[in-house]
Amino acid sequence: MRQINRLWVGGLEGFGLTKRRLRDLGARPVTLEISIPVSPYVYPSAALFHRLRKQSPQDRRNLVRQWRVDKHRQLICELPFENYEVIRFNSAPVGVRLTIPAQSVHKLFNLRHAESIRIQAIKGLKIKNTSKSPRLFAVKARLVFQLEGQTKGLQHCEERIFLISAKSEEDAKRRATRKFRQEESPSLTVSGHCYRWHFEKIIDVCEPIELYYGIEVIVIRTDSFKKRFLGRGIVILLLLKTSDD
Repeated sequence: MRQINRLWVGGLEGFGLTKRRLRDLGARPVTLEISIPVSPYVYPSAALFHRLRKQSPQDRRNLVRQWRVDKHRQLICELPFENYEVIRFNSAPVGVRLTIPAQSVHKLFNLRHAESIRIQAIKGLKIKNTSKSPRLFAVKARLVFQLEGQTKGLQHCEERIFLISAKSEEDAKRRATRKFRQEESPSLTVSGHCYRWHFEKIIDVCEPIELYYGIEVIVIRTDSFKKRFLGRGIVILLLLKTSDD
């Protein structure tokens, strides 16, 4: 059975191109980046994690670095071009950057030791302005639990991440803030006390990473945010659609 090639190719949509139309550009120079897969030691399986627990952090780091070095060497061996720049992360090679003719980019689509190719620039072409088209943004916010009569002690808080469709980062902040404000309405507990989740602030906004199998939102978990808080590490994902204001 023929193995399915899952090499992800991105960046073409920004130029309004497809793989076939890119090839039609002939000898026009194209700058792109090729990345190797993520090491299995970074997101280990249950069995691999059990093995890693027995090793020191430095040994684990060395394993990740050596895996990247080996995988990068395999990528270079199958690369059909010689002029390239090595991309590094934490001193370890994680990919290459090169400029080749548009008509030759298709030769990279069957690389076995690469995970993704991203088109960075095409000579004579500019990335189209897609600011008017809604895009997905991950908006991270902090909410604080407020209970009637509580004047001392620690407060519970939670971080929420909203996946929201917006036209820009500022638009995403505005829409998310409006949504969080709407949730500040007080409710009653079984004891008759009022409580609410108070929106404190937007912590961060980013565009999720596009992957061939979906969208990845990177969450950094924090157990305690301030001295007066008791962090619960709760993350809520909610998808909001844009609507005319």
